[in-house]
Amino acid sequence: MNGKYLLDTRIIILSFQDRIVKSKIDNASVIFIPSIALGELYYGAARSENKKVNFDRVKLISENSNILYCDSETAWHYGIIKASLRPTDTRLPENDLWIASLAMQHELELVTNNKKFIAIEGIEVVEGW
Repeated sequence: MNGKYLLDTRIIILSFQDRIVKSKIDNASVIFIPSIALGELYYGAARSENKKVNFDRVKLISENSNILYCDSETAWHYGIIKASLRPTDTRLPENDLWIASLAMQHELELVTNNKKFIAIEGIEVVEGW
């Protein structure tokens, strides 16, 4: 464990509601947010009943976080991960594959409560936040 974490979308949402998760994020040495998660959060905000509050919340996260974006190296990792999962019949949503690719590319521990990420060799998955 290197103390550098990439948060998946579910953990970010959980941090809005759970003080323990929020505290762990606040006390972590380095936190990164995938741009894909921001897109998912903005999508959720657009579909919510309280759009303004939720858009403001996501905007605050984007302004105060280390955001990771996909590039050609991320795409390479995506291809490797997706190909490695095919024989195991493990299915992850495309956005989750991109998030895992960023974790692998940048050698970050992926904080998630989605157990399917465990099937991906080459990334460290942190559960229980």
